Amino acid sequence: YDKTSSGERSFGACSVAFNAITGNELKGSDICLILQILKDVRQYSDQSRLHEDSVLDKVSYASLHAEELNKELLK
Repeated sequence: YDKTSSGERSFGACSVAFNAITGNELKGSDICLILQILKDVRQYSDQSRLHEDSVLDKVSYASLHAEELNKELLK
C-alpha cells in the first residue's frame, strides 16, 4: 500500500487517524502492540491448536514494534 515502494509502514498514520476520531494520544508503537495482543487473543481462543498465522504475525509485529519504538525514541 506504500506509494513510495519503500515498505509499508502505516502505524503512524493509523495512530493519527485513531487519535483524531477518539481524542486519544496513541503512537505507532502502540498500534503494533495492539496488533501483537490481537494475535495472542486469537491464538489463545482455542488452546488445543496452533494458529500458525497468529504466531507468525506476532513475531513480525514484535519486530515492527521495536522499529516504531526506535523511530519514536531515537529521533
